[in-house]
Amino acid sequence: MRQFLDRASMSFAAGAFGALVASLAIWAAGAYHLTARVGIDIAPGLTPNWLYPRIHWGGLWGFLFMLPMVRGHCG
Repeated sequence: MRQFLDRASMSFAAGAFGALVASLAIWAAGAYHLTARVGIDIAPGLTPNWLYPRIHWGGLWGFLFMLPMVRGHCG
């Protein structure tokens, strides 16, 4: 059980970290007008109201890293 909880928390953390990096990349692209140059009008503000849902859902999507373990492919 301990191993399962360790992997679950690591999966959530990996997904949340990935979402944080992706969100920061989107913010930076908007802040430096890179998105406007390619015709996409997105320039989000770096606020908790914008960032929190993305990190939360990224963490939940991170649980997909556990699928090999559920199927018995990971030792």
